[in-house]
Amino acid sequence: MKIVITDWNFPNINIERKIIEGAGHTLVDAQCKTEDEVTAIVKDAAIVITQWAPVKAKAIAAMQNCKGIIRYGIGLDNIDLDAAKNKNIPVANIPDYCLNEVADHTMALLLAAQRQIIPIWEKVRKGEWQITAPKNLPPLRMSILGLIGFGRIAQRVALRAQAFGMKVLAYDPMIKKNKFTSFNVEPVHINDIWEKSDIISLHCPLL
Repeated sequence: MKIVITDWNFPNINIERKIIEGAGHTLVDAQCKTEDEVTAIVKDAAIVITQWAPVKAKAIAAMQNCKGIIRYGIGLDNIDLDAAKNKNIPVANIPDYCLNEVADHTMALLLAAQRQIIPIWEKVRKGEWQITAPKNLPPLRMSILGLIGFGRIAQRVALRAQAFGMKVLAYDPMIKKNKFTSFNVEPVHINDIWEKSDIISLHCPLL
């Protein structure tokens, strides 16, 4: 089988090459940026693996023998799911990709905002040394975090925020109430997020 990787930004694809070619298949990799570039390379592919390249209707229509499209990562925004469904081509993702890393990064951004790291750093670079921060913000242990979306990443953010003493609210119409309570998170209406939260973090799909 011919397996095509449309694009990738890793240091290398040695693992993929070892697995695919070791199983007797042919691996073709590219760095496609446009749908036309994708269309040209996937015509005779049995499997298409993609990261950011647009695998849209035109490219999918050109596929002659594709048995599956795989996305590096969680989101599927760059793949036309309806076009794939119409051609009976299964689409898969990596649902647990970088969950903890994204949750960690969320907390890094939260801490940078609450501790005012960037404005303080800018003052230091100008030679301004002050004990007090530019804004008088409540400490994390007295702050409320509002999460919009309560999937796997947001759940991990909630645990990390609670370790800092934060109260956590969350809105997600797709999640059952017992899931919120199992994380000691208060489920609320989205209007309550705006009204009650000191910090808001978005963890929702692009809908």
